[in-house]
Formats: sequence, C-alpha cells, structure tokens
Amino acid sequence: MVYAEIPYTAAVREAVGAAFGVPDEPAVRLHGGEESAAYRVADLVVRLGPSWRSDAEMAWFARLAAHASAAVPEVIAPLPARSGDYVIRAAQRPVTVWPFAAGTWPGKYDAGVRQQAAELLVRVHAALADAPGPVEPVTAMPQGLGEDLADPWLDAWLAERAQGKVQPLHGDFYRGNTLAVGGRITALLDWDDAVVGPVEREAAEGAWEWGGCLDTGVVDGAQEFLAAYAAAGGPIVDDLTFRQYARARMRGEILLARTRWNELDADDRSYHERQVAAYHALKSQPTPGGR
Repeated sequence: MVYAEIPYTAAVREAVGAAFGVPDEPAVRLHGGEESAAYRVADLVVRLGPSWRSDAEMAWFARLAAHASAAVPEVIAPLPARSGDYVIRAAQRPVTVWPFAAGTWPGKYDAGVRQQAAELLVRVHAALADAPGPVEPVTAMPQGLGEDLADPWLDAWLAERAQGKVQPLHGDFYRGNTLAVGGRITALLDWDDAVVGPVEREAAEGAWEWGGCLDTGVVDGAQEFLAAYAAAGGPIVDDLTFRQYARARMRGEILLARTRWNELDADDRSYHERQVAAYHALKSQPTPGGR
C-alpha cells in the first residue's frame, strides 16, 4: 500500500498551534493514509487532508463525527479551533485536530468482532438519521477507464435506490478505520469519505469488508454481518441488495486505483485484480430477483 507523503512542516506546526493550541512537540506519523496524513502530537492527532478537498466538505465530515459522537461513544469527535471552526487551511491543505485514541486494528475474520462491528454500524446509522447533509456537493473521487466494468443494469438499480430514503453515512466503514482494545472495538475514525445514501448501502459495503469476502472467496462472513446488523435493529439487507452495493463499491475502488496505477506496488495490483474478478463473479452468481 502506498501512503500519502505529506510532511508536518514548520508552517503546519505554527498554524495548528495558533488555531488549536497544539503543543510545539515532536510529531509522529501514524500508520495509514492514502490521501491524508495523520500525526500524533502529545495526546492530539493532526490530520492533513488532500488539497483538493474544500474546507466546507471537510467541515461537514467533522460535524458528522461530532454529531454521531453524542450518541455513540466509539466515535471520536474532532476538536474545534479557537475560532469555533473545525477546519483550518495550512500548507494549502485542510487541517483538523482530534483526540488521540489508543488501540490496534480489530482481529481479522473474528466472528465476535464482526458482530460488534455490525452492532456499532446500527448505532452510527441511528445517530446520523437526523444529521444535516452537506452544504455543497461532496467532491467525487477521480475515476480511471472502466469500459470492462460497464453494467447498465447496476447503474439503473443504483439510481432507483438513490430515490428512496437516504441519510448521511460514515462512507468507509471497514476494519482499518476502527481501533480495538482487548478484543473490543473502542474507536471509529476517519470520516473523510462520508456520503449521503441508503443505510443498506453502507451495511452491504461493511458486510463485504468485515466478512473478509475478497480474501476468503465466499460470502458467509458477510451474511453473518448482515444477520447481526438486522438483529441489532438495522433493516434487513437481502442478497441482491448486498451484491449490488458491494459491486458498486468495488467498481469505485477499481476505477480510483486505475488513476494511480503507476504508484501501486505489487500487492496493490494483486488486490486490484482480485477486486475485478470479484466484481464480475458477484453478478454471475444467482441472486433472488436478479439476473
């Protein structure tokens, strides 16, 4: 995985010190970040976002986290600047500051953790049900060529579902955006991909990720996730809905990867090829009411 190279410069240090009171202490780069970079400074985390994100959309992401955190303790809320704003601009990038949360990624393929994640997602969706939408459209991710991924039926299906009940969503609910301590999920991070859509969309995307479907080649884990999601009070997500949203998510990631092909390492390219294969395989497998 190739992570963003965004330095914590003297200009950034000065800006976050003045705006948020971040101490002038050593900054340690935290793991991850394909478009953003996070640095721990004392007990705070300074996140440097992509330059192409507007302050308005970054502020919406931060407000969503703050809104959800009032009802969901696992959600880490951002810290406001002295001005009251959540976002400042430094080194041509949107910058936010958050409390540091200790922990490690949850166990992979752990059925107990998978159930925790499903239950957490239900609570997050409930908390966001009355959250305000963005003040301006969220910038779309760049896309590469995708003639081999064309699927008019999927496009029509997605357009129809978008006309139903929608609300703000976290947008990237997967293991890498959570932390666990002692086998319990304790933190949900990174709201920079928040969107507005049906909750079934995020439940399906989460099921694919937490179910480990791309690695295992089967959807058993995803079905366990969706069963736990429904048992915790979320809507039932049928098999067709799961497969359609999972395929749509993969297609978006595939197209984004193709814009960065020269930056990808061997592992990234292998992951890309497995996604392409899974995208087509999910359509070819029988689905209730599908074709």
